[in-house]
Amino acid sequence: MKTTLFLFRHSPSAGDYAKEGLDALLATAAFEQKVIPVFIGDGVLQLNTGMALNNLNLPNIEKQLNALPLYDVETLYVHKPSFEQLGVATHSTNIHWLSDEGLCNLLEQADQVLTF
Repeated sequence: MKTTLFLFRHSPSAGDYAKEGLDALLATAAFEQKVIPVFIGDGVLQLNTGMALNNLNLPNIEKQLNALPLYDVETLYVHKPSFEQLGVATHSTNIHWLSDEGLCNLLEQADQVLTF
């Protein structure tokens, strides 16, 4: 089974990257492929609970994030230095914190990497 790493690196206010990336992740997971969601840089802002995007006319991805366990995606991988730098507030309990080295290891193990 191939592993696809989904690298979320854009802020939710940067457009439809978050929604499109999660749509692709859910579609891949629906075909019982191994997927790894990784949030880095401004992408960690996608995990910010209560962030109001309605005024920006951007899709709210909270429902998609909540649906991940239904597709056997139990863990979100989050680059800890990015998370700490941006001061994100999240209530998610299924986070695996990544150091720079941990991120490099995940990237090396993936068969393909898609960036959103």
